[in-house]
Amino acid sequence: MTQHTGTNSERGAVSEAGRAAIVSLLLPVGPRPADYLLKTAHLRTARVGETLVLEEQLDQVGILIDGMLRTVLSLPDGRAATIHYPIPVQFFGLPTVFHPVPLSIHVVRNATVVELEGQAIRRCARKFPEFGLMVSRLLAAAVASLPSMIEEFGFKSVSQRVASHLIRLAEPGATVERTAHVTQGALAEYVGSAREVVSRCLRSLSDEGVVEIGIGSVRIINEASLQRAAGRP
Repeated sequence: MTQHTGTNSERGAVSEAGRAAIVSLLLPVGPRPADYLLKTAHLRTARVGETLVLEEQLDQVGILIDGMLRTVLSLPDGRAATIHYPIPVQFFGLPTVFHPVPLSIHVVRNATVVELEGQAIRRCARKFPEFGLMVSRLLAAAVASLPSMIEEFGFKSVSQRVASHLIRLAEPGATVERTAHVTQGALAEYVGSAREVVSRCLRSLSDEGVVEIGIGSVRIINEASLQRAAGRP
């Protein structure tokens, strides 16, 4: 069962919207795995700053229904850096079903999640081979993303990482200008750097007319330029 810190979470039965989201996520493997997992599932609403998945603990798995999370990797030198932002509708904590991992998952925007039993995931994978194959593919995709993570922290500059994280943190929408609701201190934590360094990067982007810095937010004025600043083609 997914564990958490903080006292603001609310937990209860899975709503119809939650059920619909899970059925949609598992649509490629049919309705039976969804029905099986929902028997022991619980709905949780979690607030910004809560930790949904703790490091090195097993069976902390769920599905994000709405909101935004971040997956944090603890590095050998003692630093921590955000390597992924799960968005609706996606699994989170899936590797913990099989092995303890040095990852934690935190709430970036108020979130609704469905907690799943790790044991139910394993039984479901054995009972429904199509679901087991889906889980295998998801874990393989996570492994396949390792080279890009290595590139992010081993070869990209702090400025590039700041730009990349701002793009992923920005509120979804089709408007020309999007806003990332994040403080400079939090952004520094996310990219694994010092606040002063991140502040200089933001000032540089602001001077170039790429972003506008607010109190607890960064508005993206020119997303194409920010994409280039992130080193994206």
